[in-house]
Order: sequence, then C-alpha cells, then structure tokens
Amino acid sequence: MNLERFFSPRAIAVIGVSRSTQKLGSRIFLNLRDGGFHGRLIPVNPSLKRFSGVRVFPAVGRIPGRVDLAIIVTPAPTVPAIVRECGSAGIKHCVVISAGFREIGKEGAAREQELQSIISRYRMNLLGPNCLGFTHGDFAVNASFGQPLEKGGNIALISQSGAMAVALTDWARQSDVTFRAIVSLGNKTGLSEVEMLKYFGDDPKTSAILLYLESAEQGEAFLAAARRIIRRKPVIVLKAGESEIGKRAARSHTGALASSREVFSAALASAGMLQVKSIHELSSAATLFSNAHPMDGNRVAIVTNAGGPAIMATDAISETALTLAAFSKETIVLLKKRLPEAASIANPVDCVGDADERRYERALDAVAADPNVDAVLVLLTPQVVTRSSATAKAVIRCSKRYPKKPFIASFLGGNSVRQSRRMLFAAGIPHYAYPEDAVRAFEMLWSYHRGIRTAHPAIKTAVIRNRIRTAGLLMPPAAHAVLRPYGFRVVQERLVQTESEVFRAGREYGYPLVLKIIRKNLVHKAKGGGVFVGIASPKELRKTLGTMFRRFGRRFHAREGVLVQQMIHNRAEWFVGGKRDASFGPVILLGLGGTDVEQNKNVRTLVPPFSDAEVRTLVRALSPEEGIDVAAIIGSVRGVERLLRENPMVRELDLNPLFVGKTGKGAIVVDARLLVAPQ
Repeated sequence: MNLERFFSPRAIAVIGVSRSTQKLGSRIFLNLRDGGFHGRLIPVNPSLKRFSGVRVFPAVGRIPGRVDLAIIVTPAPTVPAIVRECGSAGIKHCVVISAGFREIGKEGAAREQELQSIISRYRMNLLGPNCLGFTHGDFAVNASFGQPLEKGGNIALISQSGAMAVALTDWARQSDVTFRAIVSLGNKTGLSEVEMLKYFGDDPKTSAILLYLESAEQGEAFLAAARRIIRRKPVIVLKAGESEIGKRAARSHTGALASSREVFSAALASAGMLQVKSIHELSSAATLFSNAHPMDGNRVAIVTNAGGPAIMATDAISETALTLAAFSKETIVLLKKRLPEAASIANPVDCVGDADERRYERALDAVAADPNVDAVLVLLTPQVVTRSSATAKAVIRCSKRYPKKPFIASFLGGNSVRQSRRMLFAAGIPHYAYPEDAVRAFEMLWSYHRGIRTAHPAIKTAVIRNRIRTAGLLMPPAAHAVLRPYGFRVVQERLVQTESEVFRAGREYGYPLVLKIIRKNLVHKAKGGGVFVGIASPKELRKTLGTMFRRFGRRFHAREGVLVQQMIHNRAEWFVGGKRDASFGPVILLGLGGTDVEQNKNVRTLVPPFSDAEVRTLVRALSPEEGIDVAAIIGSVRGVERLLRENPMVRELDLNPLFVGKTGKGAIVVDARLLVAPQ
C-alpha cells in the first residue's frame, strides 16, 4: 500500500470549511496554510464562494486537476457519499475527522461499514473516521486540528487516541523532543497500525516508532510487520483498554488462563517490540530513542558528585536486568590518581561535592575506557561550586570519544540545570530529571538491543492433512489420537464400557491402574470425582468400580465410558496449553500441571515465533527441580504449536498433566482436551 502521496500530497482538498474560522474544517484549512504547506490547498463547501481569500469549490468532482488527499470534516451522515464522490474523482487518500460512527452504536456502525465498502471498491486509503488527523514535520503537512511539527524530527507517533497525540505533542515541545510525524488512527476503518508500521518502518529518517493502542485487530499482520523492521529501529507500544480479544471457552483450562493482557504482552515480546506501561514511560522512550546509541551489554558505570542520587540509581539497577560494572584494576588505579582522597572509586564513582567539570571529565574518561563498562550514567546535583553547563560540555566531549558506549545523564534540579539539559539533548545524550528514570531508559535500551540480537525468523512448518473432523470438545482417547501424529507419546489406555472390559485391560497393562470417567458433561474429571488412581490389585479394582458406578451409573453413551490407563510413576506434572487468539493466532501456555493449575495460574505465555532457549528459560523459572527433561518439554511445546498452526479448527488444547521424567526419559501425555470449532 503506497502512502507516499498520503503524507506528501501535492494538492489537498479540505471538505467542510465554513464561514466561521473557529469550526474544525476551517481550522484545519488554516493549519495547513499557516504551517507552510507548499502545494495546492482547495476549500470545499457548496454554500460558500470564497474562504480566507481562496476560491471555494462546491464539490470535489468540480475541482480541476489532480487531488492527492481529501480531508473530510462534515456531519457523519454525509461522509459516505462524500467519500464515494472522492473515489469517483480519482482521489486515493482520505482523512475523515468526523465522529458519529461505530463509537455511537448500531447506526454509526452501519455507516462505518458502508465506508469500508466504498474504500474497498475504489481502493482508497482512509484514515479515521473519528480521528485527529495527522501532521508531518518534514513535509509541512498539518492535516489535523493539533499543533504543527518542526522539521528534522526522527520519531513517529501512531496513536489510536487523538487526545493522547495532542498531549504528547505538547509534552514534546517542553522536552526538546521533535516528532517526525504524528498519526491519529481513530476507528481504523481503513488505515491501521499495520500500514503505519510498514510505512515508517521503511522510512529512513524515522529512527523509532511509538504506538498508543487500545486494540490490535490484525494481530498477526502487526507482528509480521514489526518483525520485519525491528532490527533497523525500535517499536515501543503503550496498550490501554484491556478488553477481551476473543471469547473464553469456559470448558477449558487454557481459555481461563490466557488473558488478553498476557497474550498481548507475550506477542509484543515475541516480535522484539518494547512495551511500556504509562504515558510517562512512552515519553521517556521518545527521549531515549531520539538520541541513544546502541548498547552492547548490560554493565553500567555511574559517575556522580553526590551519594544520594547514586544510591537511588543503584537501587533501581538492582530491580532490572542491568548490573553495576566491575572496574578493572587499571581503572581503579587511574581513578585513584585522578580523584581526591575523599572520592569513592568503586562503582558508583563519587567525585564528591566540589567536583568541577575537569574532575568529572577525568573520571568519565577512566570508566568509559574500561572494557568492563557497556554504558555510562552521569549524575549531577547543583552544589555551590558546580558549573553544570561546563560539566555538560565535558560529558559531551567524553561521549564523542567513546561513541560505541551510550551516555545518559540526570542533572537534578530546576532552572540551574535547564541550559545544561538542553545542551546534552542537542548533543545526542538523553537526559532525565530523576536517576530512576535514567536507569529505566538504560533498561529499555538494553532490552531492545538484546532482543534484536536474539531475534529469530518466523517458523515455517509443512502443512499436513487436517485430522480434525468433528466440531466440539475432544476428550481422551479421541484427543490423544490427534496428538500421536505430532510426536506425542501417550500413556497406554483403552476406553471400555463394561466391567469385564475393565478387568481385561487391567490384566493386559498390569497394576497399578488409573480409571477415569469419560463423559461430555464432565470436563474436569478430577474435580468431579471421576478419577481413581493407584488401583493396585483386581480386588481394589472391583471396589473402585463399585464406587464409580454408584456415582455415575452403569450406562454410557457412544464415545463415553471408563478410560483405563497404565499408572505412571516418578514423573513431574506439567501443563502445556494452546489457544487460537482472535488477533495474534496460536498462543502457547506453559506451567506446572495438576488439579490446581487454574487456582495457582503459575503459567507463562509464549507467542510464536519463539526460540528453544526462551522455553528453556521459562522451564527453569517455573521449577527448581534438577535434571528435568527440558528437551521433552520443549518438544511438547513445539508439538502444540504445530498442531494449532496446521489445524485452524482447533481453538484450544490442554495437556494436563503432561508427565515429564528425568533427562532423557521423555514426556508422556495422560490427559488432553481439544476444543474444535466449525469453520
């Protein structure tokens, strides 16, 4: 989808200007004119002859020459006809500012569906409706009712909320951050975060992409677009509006365990995107990626003139994946020579309160040259002898001598350090008002660069013949029959419907045995009293059958009965689940198994593609048990992933418990359920 003339139009029609310059249509026209747009600017209104000294056209079909972009600010009921007229006139790009669509209910939703049909017919790009519009600094296009952007920015902001876009634009003006473009998505009837991610991902002048999202309907396309660009630039996401994506299946563990929030977070991580949790963190990311250099490791050196801020930074580091750098002997010797006796030469390096810019520079040079240091955090408090601007210049000089090591500064204070903050930012050194924010910025930078080094391509599996035939809930042994072709080892078992068949299976498998009632209305067999374990003899088997028949009766329908299984000994119980998320496709869950998995909910979420190393890390985090067959757990996770990919009818899948032995002993499925939906 080509958006070149969307963002850089040669002629723009503003449909909905009015006599009042305070109306939205008029304001957008004036914003474009006053913002320096160099192309043709055409107002449209059937009731006006001229607006602000410019000829007004009664309709887009009456405009001579080519129009690249139409901005529509008219009452919602008129919008579909206007968009259709734009399509007939050959206009390929539209921005619909107007509200009154699906956000107001059924009538608006029908109107929006009509819009969707029109833009599909004419192959148009439509932003909105119910949006702020967009603004692009380098092209001098302010197609919005917000403030214009300056040229030279390198951060793209894509926001589903127009109000959020306005707030972040205002913040950027106060923080010396210059956005390259800001796009308000609105209802996403046409253009969505997917198209914007592709466009700015390919834009060489965009160094990072920030997204504020309330939903992600095209999850798999979104992840695919992010994976394609993540090695070239970071994508940072703030997600709000924790609405359910897809319905939970009440009859399955997996549906209850994988919330939309967990799936969304796992999906972002799988694609290498960074997720932030607040507007503050999103603005912090803008500050960071406007300037920051790559970070090759997680070892941070701190240089300060006061102990308190350094302690705060150290505490913050202890809560992250970062670590304090351990200086080499050569660095320790050098610091002893360069700093006064009262100084602390361990990390953090405290140059003491009377440190001037020369002392700072000597200390910074020493630690930045140390091969054990990956990044440098510079703290400063404005004391009586402190010359903050001169110190900022020293930090800038040092950062230029060590361009492969990122510097981040936190000069604490107000007016006394304002000029030095601007100097640092202008020189490409991110600055934060508080040490904890600076540490979190380093963590974000490290997370991004660590992620792109371990990124992996999407998994491509051969498609095999669909083995799922019947919609509904598949339980053992039918569910187990589906698992076997995917490499799963299943316990010896037999579904029987008479007492004599139970004893026959017992003689064949040997004791002890496990008996399970199989009934469509008894999904959680253990909770319902339908599982009997450790049956050690024929006598005990007869007694158990008596209890079972008293509870459940002797009559069974087709595909129901008693499942007789061989008893499995000395193996750990694990849980592997899978679900087909409405937005992100297959999602895998991993945790410790057993009857209390739903109560504990100690499960982790994986969104493909993921590496075996990631699964191995989760296994170690979930269980301290030594010698567990991690390879068997990884194989089970991969088997569930493949089954979901190759069988779109399977909506959910539980393996609980999956019995896992010691290293080399493998894993055995003893109970599985598949929820199959018609297509």
